[in-house]
Amino acid sequence: LPEYRGRANVNWAIINGEPETAITIHVISPGLDSGNILYQQRAPIGTDDTVEDLYAKLNQVQREVLAETVVRFISGYEGEPQDETAATYGCTRVPDDGEINWASSTSQIYALVRALAPPYPCAHTYLETRRITILRASPLANAPRYVGRIPGRVVGRSRRSGHVDVLTGDGILRIHEVAADGSIAGPASAFIGSTRQTLGLRTADLVARIELLESRLNRLESTAENSERARPNTDG
Repeated sequence: LPEYRGRANVNWAIINGEPETAITIHVISPGLDSGNILYQQRAPIGTDDTVEDLYAKLNQVQREVLAETVVRFISGYEGEPQDETAATYGCTRVPDDGEINWASSTSQIYALVRALAPPYPCAHTYLETRRITILRASPLANAPRYVGRIPGRVVGRSRRSGHVDVLTGDGILRIHEVAADGSIAGPASAFIGSTRQTLGLRTADLVARIELLESRLNRLESTAENSERARPNTDG
């Protein structure tokens, strides 16, 4: 504080690529996270830190200093006022905000995966119209240069290690572990089976789904009409 007032501040800090965050113990006031600062300690955000890793760091600091900070406040310490001109805010996040935009940079997508890792709902994408949750991934170092690039296209797959390589806006993200439609987590290659596949909701997939549903609806209507014609006439 005064930066990152509001909701999901640790998640937002990782998503935004911040080099550090902080834990702040402050006085409760009518404004949103605007009370005087009683204690503050910064914590670096490692390049591979997940939200769980970062909370572990911050909670350890809290366990060490919360009691003495409260005692100090009760004893009369009022804390330091926040600089209102430096205040920034984070809005509430909902699970649907975790959808991956494969046209984003590798670092942005990797940050989203880390920021929404368990116990949060995880970043997700789609394989055709099936929702795929990304539990673990990493940027591919020294990735091949693709000048013919379709973000979301699968360009590598290994049954042995279980990973799948996916093109981003500027590189490749290696996906290690996923879950699909609430299923048990498993190797990415067990769910994503071909380098001809593209992750993310695509117009072609949605059109195909609509055509399939229309076909099924037409068959049901036809069956109902035939059944109606075959029914015996019992009038008068």
